Amino acid sequence: MPNPRKKLAGKKYGWLTVIRVAPPDRHGNTQWHCNCDCGVTTIARYHHLSTGRTKSCGCQQGRTRDEALTDDNFWGT
Repeated sequence: MPNPRKKLAGKKYGWLTVIRVAPPDRHGNTQWHCNCDCGVTTIARYHHLSTGRTKSCGCQQGRTRDEALTDDNFWGT
């Protein structure tokens, strides 16, 4: 049977794009290395990605994606 964890690579959750599996946390939860749209690489639990609890590396905390896309300061223009 194929490993279902490999199927997440390349999927997008909010601002995060899954790269590869990371070592499990101290409780044995599956974690993933992810690239944020802002350029930062972070590690997130699968459960947090799939439920929408984690949407970015923290750069967009408290803001919606639409708000960030219209924010000229974020894009440096």
